[in-house]
Amino acid sequence: MNIDKEKIKSILEKCLIDGLDLIKKQKEEDKKRDWHFTFEHHDDYPTMSEMDNGMPSFYLNSYKKIDYSKFLTKDKKYLEIESWQKFHEFVLAEESLCKYYSLIEYGNFKEETKDEIKEFHSQIYTYFFVSDFIDSYIHKYSLEFETSSFEHIFQLFYNSFNNEKIEINIIVPILFVDFDFESIQINDSISIERIDKQIQLARNTRKSYTSSAHETVIGAATHAFVLKGWFVDNISQHQLDWNMPDLKYFGKPIAIIERLFASLRLVSDIETGYCQVISEPINWQYRCKADLPQIFVASEKRYPDKFENYGWLNLISKVSKDELVKFKTVFEQLDSKQHTLAIKRLNSASLRKNDEDSILDVTIALESLLTNDSTSEITYRLATRATQICKLSSFKDYSTSQVFDFCKKIYKYRSAVVHGDLKRIEKTKKIESTDSKEIEIIKISTDLLKHILVTMLENGIKDTNSIDKIMM
Repeated sequence: MNIDKEKIKSILEKCLIDGLDLIKKQKEEDKKRDWHFTFEHHDDYPTMSEMDNGMPSFYLNSYKKIDYSKFLTKDKKYLEIESWQKFHEFVLAEESLCKYYSLIEYGNFKEETKDEIKEFHSQIYTYFFVSDFIDSYIHKYSLEFETSSFEHIFQLFYNSFNNEKIEINIIVPILFVDFDFESIQINDSISIERIDKQIQLARNTRKSYTSSAHETVIGAATHAFVLKGWFVDNISQHQLDWNMPDLKYFGKPIAIIERLFASLRLVSDIETGYCQVISEPINWQYRCKADLPQIFVASEKRYPDKFENYGWLNLISKVSKDELVKFKTVFEQLDSKQHTLAIKRLNSASLRKNDEDSILDVTIALESLLTNDSTSEITYRLATRATQICKLSSFKDYSTSQVFDFCKKIYKYRSAVVHGDLKRIEKTKKIESTDSKEIEIIKISTDLLKHILVTMLENGIKDTNSIDKIMM
C-alpha cells in the first residue's frame, strides 16, 4: 500500500497519548472515592493452573484484567477526542485502507443499508481499534507513554495491512502427552516445543462453533508441533478473519500435520491427537485481548473419544527425547504418495469410537502397503508378504508363522465386521497367544501395521515388487 507511514504513525501516537491521559485522569478521580470504580474488566480472561498429572487446566475469569477500551468507548466519548477524529478521517480518506477494511462503498452492504450503519462499521476499524490499541499498550507496557514501546506496537499494526504477504507460525498442541524436554528440532522448519504460556492462555479463549471438542481436552497439552515460515495472502482483514479459523484453508499444512502424528504413533506406543490448528502472526497484529497475543484458531476433533468423560484425570503418556530418535527419519521417509493412504488410515484407526470401525482402517492400510498390485487372494498374499517383512525385523517376540496366523485371524474378524455377524464378531475379536493370554485383535493388528510400515521405511522397501524380491 502507498500509505504515508509517518503521517499515520504521528496521528496514532497522539491518539495513544490522549487516551492515556484520559485514563490517568479518571484513575485519579477514582482514588477520591472508595464506593465506586469507573473501570470494567475483560470478560472471560483465562487463568492457567496444573492438574495432578501435569496437564494444564484453564478457567475464565471476569475480574482478572481491566478493560480500558470499555471506558474509552462508553457513551461515545471517543467522538470528542480530536486526535481520534483525525485518525478516523485519515483512514476514510485512504482508498486502499477503505478497501482493506471493507469500509463505506467497499463494504459488503446491501443497497438498503443506512448510512449510519455504514458509518458505525467504519468506527469499528478506527475509534474502536484505537481503544483496543491503547488497552493492549497499557497491559503490555504501562500507563506512561514511551516512544520505543509505541514504535514496536505501531510497527506490528502497520505490517498487518501494508504487507501483501504476512508470515505465520502454525502451532498444533499435542494432546495428552508429556514430553521430558523443552524443544526438539525435526527439520529446518518443524519442531516440537513447549507451548508458551501466553499462547496457552490465548488459545483457551478461542472457542469454535464447528467443533464439539471438550474444553478440558482442548487445554490438555504442554507441547505442540510448530511449523515455521508459512505465508498467507493479505488481501483484506475480513478475508483473514474468515479464512484463518477455517481448517479447509490449511490444505498443505494439514497433510504435514497428519504425517507428524502418524510418525509419533509409529515410534511410540501412545494415544494422542489434536483439536486446534493455531496461526501465530509473526511481526504483525491488528487485534488482541489485553496482554494476550493475537492468534487464530481453527478447530477439528481429531483425538480419541476416551479422552473425554474425565479421561483427562488419568495418567498421561510420557515421551522422552531418546524415544524420538527414530522420529525425524520416519517423518522424512513418510513423504511419499505410496504412504498417503496408510498414514490416513493409521491415524483414523487411532481415533475411532469402536474396534469394528478401526479394523477396517487397519486392513485398508495393510492392503495399500502389501497387496496394491492385485485384488485376488488378498488374505494369503497379505499374510505372506507380512511374514517376509517380519523376517527382516521380528514383530515383537512372535515367529513368522505366528504372524501369518495373525493375518488370517485379522481377516476373519474383518469379515465378521463387514457382514455384520455379531456372534462371529464377538468370537473373533480376541485371539490367544502362545502363553495362553488373550489379545485384542485390534491391538495386534494396529501394532502389526505400525511394525510393517516402519520396517519398510527402514529397509527402503517402496512397493510389493521389492517384497517379492526378498521372497525370491
